[in-house]
Amino acid sequence: MPARFNRSVQMELDAPKLRPVPTLPFPEDEYAAILKAATDVRTNTFIQTMRHSGLRISDATALAVSALPHNKIRLYQTKTGEHVYVPIPDTVAEALRAVPRKNPQYFFWSGHSKVQAAASVWRKRIAKVFEDAKIKDGHPHRFRDTFGVGLLEKGVSLETVSNLLGQPVHQSHPQAPRRGLRPVRKPSKRGFSRTLRLTLGPI
Repeated sequence: MPARFNRSVQMELDAPKLRPVPTLPFPEDEYAAILKAATDVRTNTFIQTMRHSGLRISDATALAVSALPHNKIRLYQTKTGEHVYVPIPDTVAEALRAVPRKNPQYFFWSGHSKVQAAASVWRKRIAKVFEDAKIKDGHPHRFRDTFGVGLLEKGVSLETVSNLLGQPVHQSHPQAPRRGLRPVRKPSKRGFSRTLRLTLGPI
């Protein structure tokens, strides 16, 4: 094939678009098996934190002690400076406060390494728990899916779940059809807090 034709073909070809494969939430029996297999206190608490907060593994790794006022976790700060919180079960909050810490400022991070490196260690620990619990296709992101779908099943609106997950509506629930979905509107601080109190309850 002539070199000039080769170049023209290469210029016309688009780079392949890689789409993440959607993961599924854990059924109740699998989640119970995971907690049973997580015999280490810190690992067990880490898993419960991910499940009931919807945090990504890197964010859970670097979760600050100051992000747990009362029994709710501060997820992130909006562009307007408002903090978004999610209530967690009393048992999870108590486990967090009691978990042995290597750094008084963080629940699961020593603060001496990069967050991604520490998250990689936690990912390996959780993979071992999945293996011991005989969970097929186990992935830490499925705790985030379990959190989101669990709220939807409780009747929490897709918009509220989207705000808690901190991402657009169609990304927070991969199975939801994109057509016809309206852009996420940022609710007022008072309205958003009231929605959480009325719809979430014990998670």
